[in-house]
Amino acid sequence: MRPISLFIWCLYLLFPGLSYSQTLALKFKQLSTNEGLSQSHVVTIIKDSRGFMWFGTEDGLNKYDGYKFTHYKHDQNNKTTIIDNYVLAITEDSYHNLWIGTESGLDRFDRASNTFIHYSNHLTFAVQSVFLDSKKICMAKSVRDNCYGKFPSPDLKRCKAYAVNTN
Repeated sequence: MRPISLFIWCLYLLFPGLSYSQTLALKFKQLSTNEGLSQSHVVTIIKDSRGFMWFGTEDGLNKYDGYKFTHYKHDQNNKTTIIDNYVLAITEDSYHNLWIGTESGLDRFDRASNTFIHYSNHLTFAVQSVFLDSKKICMAKSVRDNCYGKFPSPDLKRCKAYAVNTN
């Protein structure tokens, strides 16, 4: 038993990294309205595949590139703006599309044109959550009617709603 103890003791002396834990130097930066965030109440956050941070607030969608914010807000005179300023959920699908759930429906952000495509089927409904299922299909949950919408491709123009049986 003694030779094993001596061997372990020698390992600790030769490799000091084995005898203590090392911590990673994590760096955090606090972002607020002083740095350009549209509002201090952030409802949802996501980091996309391109490295941008997206913040959903009660006052619009904010994109942060590490240096500055870009704001996306609803403009009733422009149909290509976000459908509502109150952003409840954000996710990115396997096609790298951003899906945004708002108080007034679901939008997909078109990165090429910097515009939004609305998926509300001419109904106003709050989208409480947007997520990918196990098959990487984008799903959205409506607050009202406990309804899920399924979005299998970026070309889909309409929401297919599925009622959820809660019994």
